Amino acid sequence: MNLANYLLSAEKNLGIDIIPLSVNFGEETYVDKFTITNEEFYEKLNKDGWLLLEHGFSQKEDVMNLLKEKGYVDVMDYKDLTDFWRVAAGRKI
Repeated sequence: MNLANYLLSAEKNLGIDIIPLSVNFGEETYVDKFTITNEEFYEKLNKDGWLLLEHGFSQKEDVMNLLKEKGYVDVMDYKDLTDFWRVAAGRKI
């Protein structure tokens, strides 16, 4: 499963000049894909290890909530160079 393919059809017209050819503009959201693999990520991560996830600009709250629900702490989000929320992070305890 390629989690890099996270843009929705509604996000096609973001004014971005270059979008990698591997991006999948579909109706299934990155959040849906992340939910499916969240258990695997959590089990493989060491105690006090950090999980960082790149996500679509409109998916910040959903991804952060999923991290918190799974039990990650110190959950935060970071903006990219174009000032969009882009990377969620959480620490396993």
